[in-house]
Amino acid sequence: GVDINFFKPNFELRTSKKILLVGQHLRDFTVFNKVIATLLEQDITIEVNVVLHKAYQKKVIAHKNVNIHSGVSDEELRVFYQKSSVLFIPLTDVTACNSVLEAMACGLPIVSTDVGGNAEYFKNSKNILIDRNNSIETYCDAIHDIMNKDVTMEVSNASRQKALEYDWRIIAKRINDFYNSCL
Repeated sequence: GVDINFFKPNFELRTSKKILLVGQHLRDFTVFNKVIATLLEQDITIEVNVVLHKAYQKKVIAHKNVNIHSGVSDEELRVFYQKSSVLFIPLTDVTACNSVLEAMACGLPIVSTDVGGNAEYFKNSKNILIDRNNSIETYCDAIHDIMNKDVTMEVSNASRQKALEYDWRIIAKRINDFYNSCL
């Protein structure tokens, strides 16, 4: 679940051509680095922010347009989601991913990998899932497409709507109901 009252959109903060990656667990840094290198070769005005634990900083390519942040507060993290134009989160596997839910709650469009539980999260959200066996160019094209201003707000609104289904209050009630049914 996600706190939809805390993680919420602020479209006045959103800037174009700003890619975000959050977290390190099961992240596909090989794909991330190749895609980002390709995108930065195509367009040097793209800015990339990576929020992850300090121990994982060396997994991210060094480039003047790639900014690495560690130890950020929840408020700072929310602003990263709100200011970005896309969450690019390639994964090797996933069951549940707080970063995806937080981004959706902030109305941030997402490009990720079609693994594990992502298909359920992304269902009816208009976000983009890429098969793990696709090319780096496929990821790049998806990021370009989702950053297109004509598409962004439609995906943002669908993302936020999908996140409402994962409101902590709803998820907590489901879990409570499940445990009560077991008694």
